[in-house]
Amino acid sequence: MTTSEIVKLKNSGNSEVNFSFVLPENPTFNVKPRKGSVKAGTILNVEVIYTPTDEAWRKDEELLTCKIEDGNDMTIKCLGTVPQSKLVTNSRDINFGSISIGGDAVQTFIIKNTLKTHTLFNIKSAIEGLTINPTKGKIGPNDKFEVTFKIDTSYPSLLKDQIDIDIRGGKSIVVPVMAEIMVPNINLDVDQVDFGEVIVGKRQTIEFSIINESAIESTLYLDLRDYQDFNLTLHESSKQNITLEYMELMPNEEIKDKKDDDQLDDEEEDEIPEDEANRIVVIRLQKQIELRFLFTFSPSASKGYKFDMPFFLS
Repeated sequence: MTTSEIVKLKNSGNSEVNFSFVLPENPTFNVKPRKGSVKAGTILNVEVIYTPTDEAWRKDEELLTCKIEDGNDMTIKCLGTVPQSKLVTNSRDINFGSISIGGDAVQTFIIKNTLKTHTLFNIKSAIEGLTINPTKGKIGPNDKFEVTFKIDTSYPSLLKDQIDIDIRGGKSIVVPVMAEIMVPNINLDVDQVDFGEVIVGKRQTIEFSIINESAIESTLYLDLRDYQDFNLTLHESSKQNITLEYMELMPNEEIKDKKDDDQLDDEEEDEIPEDEANRIVVIRLQKQIELRFLFTFSPSASKGYKFDMPFFLS
């Protein structure tokens, strides 16, 4: 980073005058040209160049001596200031709020440089489970930088901590970080679902409710891939609240362990078995809501079933 000013050397005499500048060792201020001559009755522009040793906030002062041949020396007092770097953020804190275990917890944070010089920053954090991207960077004059924060929601936790944004040549910014990862309180209004005896080819349906008693939204999954004779649908009374979704399976993701790897050829690895598709039901529960469902059993063969309902949160 450099800046310069012009100093005018004026010769009011009737003969040419020689000059030279004497600079300290490793000068912060330099001159161009360092020596030369000024013809009678003319003016010569000399450039004084300020080159700070770094971009950190500082004030520099030096005396430059201009020696005049057959005349009195002149002294030029040079002052230079590198302004203190200043960054501002779009928020005073990073508050994820209350989040269900396994839920999405991502926040975007904007850092803006309000000065006309480049500024470097470095984010320091000792918070377990917090991912920051990027942790450092360079922001141009009057430019802004986007930083993404992501919290690990795989386990319950209460977070009240802070991060430090170190600014080269400026004061650090302390930003509080808050989050509460909760296990939602989700219940069914039945202890068991008993279809009794159902004839092959016939259908039996039982109603039950799923109740989210928590003050947070949550996503519940029902994995019916191993239970092809069972199906879950929304009761007519709940269709105005949500629409059932199905988890999109990637090729061999979550189902590959059911097969012998030696039996998988390249073609099979690019396919999802038809009986696996649309069998993981995604139920997005609003906070403090009760939804009514229809659970249908249509046996394709004569056999008994006894299993725990395969619900999971994440």
